[in-house]
Amino acid sequence: MPVPGAWHGLPVTPALVEWRVVDTTGRDVVPTRVVYDVREHLPAPSTFWSVYARGTHQNMTTFTHFYAYRQPGVYLFRLGDITLRAGTYRVIVTAVDIRGNRGSREQKLVVAP
Repeated sequence: MPVPGAWHGLPVTPALVEWRVVDTTGRDVVPTRVVYDVREHLPAPSTFWSVYARGTHQNMTTFTHFYAYRQPGVYLFRLGDITLRAGTYRVIVTAVDIRGNRGSREQKLVVAP
C-alpha cells in the first residue's frame, strides 16, 4: 500500500531485519539474529543510534537550519559485532514487511588471516 500525502514515494523501513553468516558449505557460522523488529511496537526514540548506523538520515530530515523537503531518507542498520576466523563467508540479510513478504540479499565476506 503506497504511503499517502507528502510522504508518497519515500522509502520506509521493513518491519523486521535479520541476518546470519554462513560458511562456503552453507552451514550457519552465526545463527539468525534479529536487528530490528517493529511488528509489535515501535522502538523508543532514544534507541535510534543503537539501531541505525552512521550515514542514516530520515525522510525529509532537517540538517542544521535546512529542511530537506521531499528528500528520501537513507536507512543503514547496525548488524552488530562478531568475531570470525580467517576464511570466506556469506552474510545474508533478510527484510520482512508487516504482511510477511520476505526479501534477502547476501554479500561475500573474506576474513584475512
